[in-house]
Amino acid sequence: LNFICWQGVNRFIQLADDSDEVPKLQGKSYGVFKLSAEEWKKLELMHDVLQFDDFSSAINSGLDNIRKWYHKIDETDVYFVCLALDPNYKVAYAKGKWEPRDFDEGMRSLRKVFDKYYHCNVSPATAEPAAVAPALLARQGSYGHSWMRDAVKTRVANDTANRRPHQELDEYLAAPLEDVENIVAWWGVSFSHRVSLQVDLKCL
Repeated sequence: LNFICWQGVNRFIQLADDSDEVPKLQGKSYGVFKLSAEEWKKLELMHDVLQFDDFSSAINSGLDNIRKWYHKIDETDVYFVCLALDPNYKVAYAKGKWEPRDFDEGMRSLRKVFDKYYHCNVSPATAEPAAVAPALLARQGSYGHSWMRDAVKTRVANDTANRRPHQELDEYLAAPLEDVENIVAWWGVSFSHRVSLQVDLKCL
């Protein structure tokens, strides 16, 4: 089915009706079978598609399986949460590729899991200034250290009280994406850094 082929067929149709050597058709002429260039193009496409007819059932079955497991994602929040905790992607991929409704549902699930496992790392000693023994004050040194320490602790307590529950999560998601190979190690370093900052504040 190429250009030369269909030109030859059309030429035969044009001559067949006028030739005495070609058997006549009953009730019709050969001219009714003439096809336009567009119709021949469609025949070529049909011919190409039929080559894959044997594979069509397997392809359709594969697509059905993909749809089945793709929608399984909707039944759990684990996929979205794991993706959000990957500093290489966070929620950027889902926000750009998912439907807005699915993305919003994922964010609600993420915040729900965050609320379940989040614990504010504030000790009573940080929230309320404690009395300091004179010997300790002597070791800590300079004049005014005690009331300065108490003032800083009050500031820390106030900052903690005014901190939104989701502020830490929002700050993480808003920060630039990372280029990380070992995600577990990255979270270990990140967590250690936060802990060290808390220890520094407690030692003021």
